[in-house]
Amino acid sequence: SAWAHRQLSNGLLFWRLEREEMVCISLVSSGVARLFDAVPADQKPMAWVKLGTPIFEQLPKDFIMAAPCRWRVAQEGASLVASVLGRRRLELPR
Repeated sequence: SAWAHRQLSNGLLFWRLEREEMVCISLVSSGVARLFDAVPADQKPMAWVKLGTPIFEQLPKDFIMAAPCRWRVAQEGASLVASVLGRRRLELPR
């Protein structure tokens, strides 16, 4: 979507890795993105525990094994992506 492309091109989307595997996509403010890109005076990399608000997360490996997509909207970031995702509609048979 255009929204995601804008966030990505502005450097505001971050991927969290656990054991070399992507588990979460977070949205950060432009200030946090600048902090992340900054080089500390001692030249040592900063250790980040959590960065931004999670907007998408991977489903657990043992949950809904047949799901066509292993990603879901993260509870914390649902309100941030609601306007973008609200345009999709799923109709279930009765």
